[in-house]
Amino acid sequence: MKVKLSVLERVTLLGLLPPMENYATIKVVTELNRQLGFSGKEAKDIDFKVEGDRVVWNPSKEKEVEFDFGKFETDIIVEALEKADTDKKVEPRMVPLWDKFIK
Repeated sequence: MKVKLSVLERVTLLGLLPPMENYATIKVVTELNRQLGFSGKEAKDIDFKVEGDRVVWNPSKEKEVEFDFGKFETDIIVEALEKADTDKKVEPRMVPLWDKFIK
């Protein structure tokens, strides 16, 4: 599945991915963390910083990045979004992800 993601969507997804699962899922989650994360150059380009328990960046320097997720990667993302929905933990910043991955 090809999808373009903003910085906020990437940060949100990183927070939604399961921290513990079975071996196969964690292998894929580890790869998703690597893909969705920010390289040193990209972080510098958008003034990405961690301030306490928050991350900040300069939105005017942000560019959406296209990702090409495989079926298993997409399934893990969809399951994470559906779990947030079932647990009634959907936040407004998750809606664009829901629209991209679920609808």
